[in-house]
Amino acid sequence: MIHSSIFPAKYVQGADAIAELAPLTANLGKNALLIADIIGAKKLLPRIRDSFEAAKLTLVVEEFRGECCDQEIDRLKTIVNDRRCDVVIGLGGGKAMDTGKSVGHGMSTRVVTVPTIASTDAATSSLAVIYTVEGAFDRYQFFTKNPDLVLVDTAIIAKAPVRFLIAGIGDALSTWFEADACRQSYSSNVAGGIVTGGIRESPREMLRCLTGNGPGLRGSFRKVAVADAVGQIPGTFAAGDRREDERCDREQNPIRFRRT
Repeated sequence: MIHSSIFPAKYVQGADAIAELAPLTANLGKNALLIADIIGAKKLLPRIRDSFEAAKLTLVVEEFRGECCDQEIDRLKTIVNDRRCDVVIGLGGGKAMDTGKSVGHGMSTRVVTVPTIASTDAATSSLAVIYTVEGAFDRYQFFTKNPDLVLVDTAIIAKAPVRFLIAGIGDALSTWFEADACRQSYSSNVAGGIVTGGIRESPREMLRCLTGNGPGLRGSFRKVAVADAVGQIPGTFAAGDRREDERCDREQNPIRFRRT
């Protein structure tokens, strides 16, 4: 029986972690394309531009046009080719980060994800959900590896609407039940084996952490954006990586994953 797990190459989390984006990107390449969800990145862009300039890195900024579709991916791949970018950064929500991964992996560049909300698994996963231009689901796109860098600034997450945090907590909570279902059925993961023991147990600790810290976070957010409190629930942001290792094959187990 083969056990296997997959992870991002580097995971960085903390308040003001965005200050580390340029220095960490410098370890990956010199010419970066930043695909930015402008709603989440508008106030961040001046600071990001200044930091890349200080690090003597080239930064090309392109606004994400709202849909992770083949047309948008191809448009951005052309920019990567024309500007000779060797790093692609996806900043924003799930679709912006999935687009960044699709572009970067498709062009064999290094990939960085920077989530601005908690309610997405896209930052850590090795797949993207591809839609049509109209926003209808098209397919899943799988990659040979996870992002090279995942950077989570908890101060940014804390400033997002509280409903995104609540959604992220709920999504992360489900990971334990998915992991337990896979444990009982000995289902293989996307890495091609049975989940390793450490990864299998991590959702249990995440569940404990979330049930201990989650209920008070909503009140904290209504009073003050507390990045330290968000930092106590790292599973909210890394749940996608664990879900890849722990999920059952939905085609083999359709009843278990039927929506109600």
